Amino acid sequence: MFTNAILSAGNTSQSASGTIAGKFLRLLFFMLLFLSAGSVGAQAINDYRSNVVNGIWHEPSTWQRFDGSTWVAVGTYPNLTAGTITILPGHTIRITDTVTVDQLVIQTGAEVRSEGLLLTVNNGPGNDISNSGTLTSDGNVTLATGASINGMLFFNGNILTNNGQLNGVILSGSATQYINGNNDGIIASLQVQNAENVVLGANLQISYALFLISGNIITGANKLSLWAGANAQTGGNYFVNGNLEMAFAPGNNIVDFLVGDASGSHPIQFQVNNITSPGSLQVSTVAGDHPNIASSALNPSRSVNRGWRIVSTDLVYGSASATFSYNAADFDPGVNNNALLVGVYSPSTGWRYPAVSSRTATSLTVAEINLYNPFVNNIQLAEPSCPPVQINCAPDFTVCANGPAGYTGMQFSPQVIPAVNNIELSTRNVNYQNVSLNGGGNSLTVLPGAPVSLSYNLSVSYDPNTVYCPGCVVQSSIGLGGTFQTLNCEQVITNGFTSNPNVNFIAPGTPGIYYLTQEGSLDFTCQEFFYNNDPARAIAVLIVGPPFPTATGGCIGARISNNAPALLPVGTTAVTWTATDSLGNTSTCVQNITVTAATVYYRDRDGDGFGSPVYQVYACTQPAGFITEHTDCDDYNPTIQSGCAVTCNLAVRPVLGDTSVICNESQLQFASVSFLISGANGPVTVTGDTTNLSTGRYFFTFTDALGCSVNDTVDVIRANCIVPYYAPPANDTVNAIIGAELTQISASPGSVVDTTATTSIFRIDAANNQILVQIIVQDGQYASTRALLETSHGLNNIIEPEVQGLIITGYIPISELSYLNTIPEKIRYVRPYFTPVTSGTTGLANTQGDKAMMSDIARKAWKLSGKGIRIGVMSDSYNTLPFNPALRDVEQGDLPGPSNPVNKQPVVVMEEYPYGRATDEGRAMLQIVHDVAPEADLVFRTGFVSPEHFADGIRKMRDAGCNIIVDDITYLTEPFFFDGAVAKAVDDVTATGVSYFTSAGNFGVKSYEGNFEPTDAQGYADKAHNFGNGQYFQDLTLGAGSYTIALQWDDNFYSLGAPMGAQNDLDIYLVDQFGTKLFGFNRVNTGGDPIEILPFVVVAPVNAKLIVTRKTGTGNVRFKYVIFRGDAVI
Repeated sequence: MFTNAILSAGNTSQSASGTIAGKFLRLLFFMLLFLSAGSVGAQAINDYRSNVVNGIWHEPSTWQRFDGSTWVAVGTYPNLTAGTITILPGHTIRITDTVTVDQLVIQTGAEVRSEGLLLTVNNGPGNDISNSGTLTSDGNVTLATGASINGMLFFNGNILTNNGQLNGVILSGSATQYINGNNDGIIASLQVQNAENVVLGANLQISYALFLISGNIITGANKLSLWAGANAQTGGNYFVNGNLEMAFAPGNNIVDFLVGDASGSHPIQFQVNNITSPGSLQVSTVAGDHPNIASSALNPSRSVNRGWRIVSTDLVYGSASATFSYNAADFDPGVNNNALLVGVYSPSTGWRYPAVSSRTATSLTVAEINLYNPFVNNIQLAEPSCPPVQINCAPDFTVCANGPAGYTGMQFSPQVIPAVNNIELSTRNVNYQNVSLNGGGNSLTVLPGAPVSLSYNLSVSYDPNTVYCPGCVVQSSIGLGGTFQTLNCEQVITNGFTSNPNVNFIAPGTPGIYYLTQEGSLDFTCQEFFYNNDPARAIAVLIVGPPFPTATGGCIGARISNNAPALLPVGTTAVTWTATDSLGNTSTCVQNITVTAATVYYRDRDGDGFGSPVYQVYACTQPAGFITEHTDCDDYNPTIQSGCAVTCNLAVRPVLGDTSVICNESQLQFASVSFLISGANGPVTVTGDTTNLSTGRYFFTFTDALGCSVNDTVDVIRANCIVPYYAPPANDTVNAIIGAELTQISASPGSVVDTTATTSIFRIDAANNQILVQIIVQDGQYASTRALLETSHGLNNIIEPEVQGLIITGYIPISELSYLNTIPEKIRYVRPYFTPVTSGTTGLANTQGDKAMMSDIARKAWKLSGKGIRIGVMSDSYNTLPFNPALRDVEQGDLPGPSNPVNKQPVVVMEEYPYGRATDEGRAMLQIVHDVAPEADLVFRTGFVSPEHFADGIRKMRDAGCNIIVDDITYLTEPFFFDGAVAKAVDDVTATGVSYFTSAGNFGVKSYEGNFEPTDAQGYADKAHNFGNGQYFQDLTLGAGSYTIALQWDDNFYSLGAPMGAQNDLDIYLVDQFGTKLFGFNRVNTGGDPIEILPFVVVAPVNAKLIVTRKTGTGNVRFKYVIFRGDAVI
């Protein structure tokens, strides 16, 4: 299966940017290393070539030399004075003595085998060894500094000394093998097939992939480093014993560190998201407890006896998680796996204990782990020894409402205020230092009504040339957040102003968290303010009470939380506080918080008896300078009062649109709505409930502080959020030859719920009322069935296969579908043509992938540009979008062509997409190829017609001279578990020396694979698959959109020539989150193909489940389902 192809790297591989485009770039980077392997230029004097089918390097009769006009026999074998040395196809040359080579070309079908003591590769002009045939060494090999082997080396010897670069190495010795060098050696792809292990005698870099098929790598004090985008895979429990370093590229990365020690494999998987600055992690593992475990909260007699060391370099990222794997044999006696904690020790910070987010019998995951640079993490797993957690509630208290309905924004825990704080005021910078409460720092806890002293140093600075209104008088005040209490006012602050006040005041009588915040305005005198309780504008924090609970005991401390609503309504709310330790042990208490109704007041700055409508506050007693009247048009001028014209620009819109859906599948009874508000004059009040809404039409009025108002309407409906793509068959299974999809389209063509997807899931020609289908005929009935349907039933536009099989692909009138059910003697079954899937994320834009993957550096190092290489790309389309975008790409230098400023060779389009407009994903791929290999000849051919047409295209690209072929196409109906038409075509072309790359099939996080484990399922007559722990449902989180899920199992495909067809019949159903079956689109598969397709539409985000059942068959058949379309999380 794809024996010589380069495939996508699998679910655990690391991507360059966390996208399919990133994976495609990684494949292109490896492709770059093959660009010149085995190529031969024009002959030059003193070039040598092989002259015999089987020869010995040191025997002159093995060689011919070019004398400038012809090839002649020679009396010597080639040495370092020779020009290019070429081994011709079909020739095998043995090296039986020590030899040094340079400019050696091993062509496709040729072989060189070194049987001597040492093969040395010299760093001379041009490529040192270019190998597209076979290069094997049974003795030692040394690459001189800067030397390179461009191609694969099969190494069976003892010592490989790498002071240069190798494309690929397979280590398959019968004894321990060693890789030595100068610490700068690079191997693109290293494959270990040595059960006696491989030992590093120097640092080694891997630029593309590490495959541990059989045997481990032992680094000792050295390290094995994988470049960004490179991935490590193992064919068993093989690992790197020692130091493994892996680089991380920008974006989202999931990386497996295959590390272990003498006791076995102990890998770590990291998921690092939103990387903005690339870096690396170096990981190693050692047996035993950390030497500093005695200073931790971990119990050394109840540990895993396993540690990991993680060294981070230069990583800047958003979030990071880690999964640590271990063996039960490592446990101390009696260890409870479910009680294990993760201890992280760093010399700079001591011990930390990140929360465990999930665990299995042999692993646990930490959702947040610190990987910032420079940082060394030493990881230890053990049980803790902890006192019980205990929470102690503070007394009940009463507060005044700060809004019309109650109190919002209650501060439950104080934030740390910086010791030096710069707060902007009217574009002036006000600096606060040495802030002290009661002679201490800028944080203080006191009892209600206690005396408090405040002191600080204030200074003001600004640029008079840029500051707003440099001649204006600005006053600045510090007050108690959440109150009207001014603690100190600086009446005039100017450039260079300083002040060192000392203030004495009484703490509020109500418990709470009070930030000492700054307010100010352009005024000649100090004004009255309501001081917002905002830590962003604070110079200190005063905790009165303490207002809220404290906790003692617990395992590694305790986290305190509460169930207080965001709005504490007027009246008394019983708030339940919970202290939770790291093991989940809890303690609770209840505190009553009473909210007193408040009155709205408006500031009367100018004292004219009219308040400003744009400065309103809520208070339980009238504050000084505030009144209830609020019609003043200018609160800075006592002669201007009410009656001014008001400009209204108030606008609102519902966040989720004019209709809010209550999904029937969720069993929720009510909906909530929210709005985006703009253009308001001051605060806005809303008339109408926005929560706990049942179905119906709701009217809302929004009014700002100046009386501007606007109305809006939202309809709340109840609906099925998961809708079958078309009406499902009765009992969710159909026996008709044409299946559920075509039966429904035949009976009711207008029933497809998502008509925008009719060309992306099916291919329906609405203008001619016909549909593209695949007719799987009975053995021996191809010609007669085709003739019958073409002449009498409208079958047209048949896709001609290169080799006739059992599948007829073509358009047929929808009115003729039912006829196909009447000829079972000719047709085994019929299915709609399911359009293939591309990666869809390569993107038609300039890519920085060339630099991100460092292939620009690699080009210089390998002296490569793609010149003389022809690269074929297969995708959906090249230039079907409007306005001839391909011409624009050529003119802008994104593609080669006559109008490209540098690279004039045009893109050859062998065959464009024949069915109208597509996404031009092929052109996007060609842009990336052109970035990586700017002088390569580029060829495009659509692969979106049929699997057979796709396979034909692969071979035709080979026949057109393509050295390399890449694609991003996945067909839903191609077998998951063995080679179909496409895979066989890939095998064909790679067998002739073509390098094949695919970035398709990246559905690892949207798929499930396992052996069918039968279990009873309530409500289902057939056995269901046990997903684990007796669960026969698998949870899904579904976003809005169209979905296509394909289920296959490891069985015979009748359509691909297996006469008996499938022997098992599996079915797939979608159910709601409570287990109620929704629908399935299953057919009887026995004797046919092991495929089921489940299409549906989700109109609003909802949770659901899947179930897989077996109708017929025995044994634990392997199966897999893939979510090819749709935004789902398994």
